Amino acid sequence: MGHIFSFISAGDRRVFLILNRRLQCLLLDIVMQIFTQMGSLMFVAILAMFFYFSGCRNLVELSGQLIAVLLISQVFVQVIKRMVNRPRPFRVLENAIAKRPPTCKYSFPSGHTSAAFCIAFALSSGIPGLSFVFFSLASMVGVSRIYLGAHYPTDVLVGYFTAYASFLLNARFFLG
Repeated sequence: MGHIFSFISAGDRRVFLILNRRLQCLLLDIVMQIFTQMGSLMFVAILAMFFYFSGCRNLVELSGQLIAVLLISQVFVQVIKRMVNRPRPFRVLENAIAKRPPTCKYSFPSGHTSAAFCIAFALSSGIPGLSFVFFSLASMVGVSRIYLGAHYPTDVLVGYFTAYASFLLNARFFLG
């Protein structure tokens, strides 16, 4: 079991360093900051309020689903962060580049990625024709978190799974 964990950890660091160190440039610094904001709780709150006050019944329903899925996922994220206590890569790897480092010291899982995929799952359930766009944008939020030095790839992967599990729980227990 130790060999598997070591293998995954080494791969995690390698992919992190490729995205975080080798791709650095001014254009990506700007683009990745924009993408990362699409996974912030503020962005989700503004999006949900916009839908709620739109007056369109379908968007009002989507806002409720979005908030429910987000709340479930953030409970998962915060509990897992405190259970695992994984330090952020910029705190551990001496050659990591941190752009606007987060104040929370725990890395695993990525809350921004989870929030972005909560948006993608909720919106895709209501507007399936745009699913590819929603999931592409959410994926870019995950990549941005690695690029900016805040998360390892496995943090992002588990952020995706917390969103998916939250979406399924919401669909099973709260929507019907």
